[in-house]
Amino acid sequence: MKCEACGTENIYGSKTCKSCGVSLGRTETGAASPAPAPAAYQPAPAPVAAPAPVAAPAQSAPVAQSLPSVQQEPAQAADSASGTQELGFIPYTGNEQFNHFIRGLRLALDFKGRTGRAGFWYFTLFQVLILIVLQMVSSTLADLAVLVTLVPALSIWFRRLHDTGRSGLWLLAGLIPVVNLVLIYFAVQAGKPEANAWGPGSAA
Repeated sequence: MKCEACGTENIYGSKTCKSCGVSLGRTETGAASPAPAPAAYQPAPAPVAAPAPVAAPAQSAPVAQSLPSVQQEPAQAADSASGTQELGFIPYTGNEQFNHFIRGLRLALDFKGRTGRAGFWYFTLFQVLILIVLQMVSSTLADLAVLVTLVPALSIWFRRLHDTGRSGLWLLAGLIPVVNLVLIYFAVQAGKPEANAWGPGSAA
């Protein structure tokens, strides 16, 4: 075979020229056989991911049809017993004003709480009225009533002073002439609306 590049005769069937090394690539008829075109590279199709299963929406807890009503605690009474046990054997009556006097008797042993103006003055009013009536009937009964109401009267004075933010020891001022008039001034004052060392705020 003759090399077309340099013209050298090569042995039939040679693939390259022995002189120049060029590829001969000829068929027996002398025509060069074209090299087959390489197949185009086709990438393998990417695997299609299966769609993730859609989770069913979580079922919300059933809403209660009616919420339990919150019971409001009763308002703090004007007379605060500060945890002292009342004398429960003394019954209340159907009269609201006279019940202030009854409550003063029931809280006879409470020297630490608070009492508002209404509780104090109604107690004092009925105490004086009872003593006047009993004095007209019998002085002995009047003296007995004084003894019965002495301790409740002292304790309600303590609680009234506490309600104005003062110590019950101010009651000792009653032993001093003229100076004891300051106790009346304290008694007519409104109670402190805020809580103090002797209990929650008073309504009056």
